[in-house]
Amino acid sequence: MLARLTRPLAVCAMLALAACQSSGVEDTLNVEDSKVASSAAGLETIGSGPVTIGMVTGLAGAARASERDYRDGAKLAAQQLGGDAVTLAIYNAQANASGTKTAVDALVERGAKIIIGPAQAGLLNAVPSGGNPPVVAFVT
Repeated sequence: MLARLTRPLAVCAMLALAACQSSGVEDTLNVEDSKVASSAAGLETIGSGPVTIGMVTGLAGAARASERDYRDGAKLAAQQLGGDAVTLAIYNAQANASGTKTAVDALVERGAKIIIGPAQAGLLNAVPSGGNPPVVAFVT
């Protein structure tokens, strides 16, 4: 069982790291986070692998550029590195507790083995405790 999950978990780690890349030191140190156009609420999938990795974004509301960048990095990693190993299921939610809970519930129902996000510390309360599936949240 563990051998079967090794490659998908490695791809998940790459997705998580790719989602937080920056182009240089100046970009890393830039703490301003401008607003971007919101995306439609709902689920989008990338890849066709047997293991589903979920991602929660707050892009269906007053979206932040960093969340768009996280999503775009994860999409690129899934397309380039793991399209046949994993399915990346991204839920664009409202950036509030009920939107985050709806997103997590939809991803769990979809069979996500791990969930990336939310990207805002205040939304972590909407994530069910217990660690099943585990949640990786890139928050300060």
